[in-house]
Amino acid sequence: MGAPKGNGGTTVLVAGAGFAGLASAYWMNQLGYDVTVAEAAPGIRTGGTAVNIRGATIDVVKRMGIFDEVRANRLSLKRWDFKTADDRTVRSLELRADGEPPPDDDYEIERDVLMRILLDTVRGRCEIRFGDRVVGLRHAEGGETDRVDVVFKTAAGRAFDLVLGCDGTHSGVRRLWFGEESQYVHDLQQYFSVTIADKLLIERDTAQLYNEPGKAVMLNAYKDR
Repeated sequence: MGAPKGNGGTTVLVAGAGFAGLASAYWMNQLGYDVTVAEAAPGIRTGGTAVNIRGATIDVVKRMGIFDEVRANRLSLKRWDFKTADDRTVRSLELRADGEPPPDDDYEIERDVLMRILLDTVRGRCEIRFGDRVVGLRHAEGGETDRVDVVFKTAAGRAFDLVLGCDGTHSGVRRLWFGEESQYVHDLQQYFSVTIADKLLIERDTAQLYNEPGKAVMLNAYKDR
């Protein structure tokens, strides 16, 4: 909400310091805006599955100047094993041979590592507030500009020219401005549970998959997890 008016003193609030929030903060800063990031958690949210950078996204990370660091921290899956319920391997898919380099059109990286890279890239360019979130939004009163008055949980409120809600599926910013999320969120009857064990349960750089109608279980071993 709000109306961007170009750079040179225009203020932008980004709610949420995940991938979308940090990337948006970086590019808004590159365009010359004065950017503030508010994240409800006390620090970067950690955990979750690895992510893939492929296609046009590779060009984006190059333009952000983080490609070399992404490449240096990439994961390198070599084989998929497809399992039965009694743990028999019925088919294996070799992605690359020993000594063969990974493809140059797909870079898989741990989520926590990529979050740290993005945070380091944004830090110093933007104001980042951890442990604070947006609790109120309204059109600013008076004046000729279409600004938004923002109320924070802990920090003093202030007006911004533009507010970007990058605070996840259950976005508080969207709820405050557009109403209850039931209007926008639709349950697809799919549920995921992710656990990271700090030890190898199968051979490193391999993955195992068991699948049946309505249920799938996967083990993905990389580095020492």
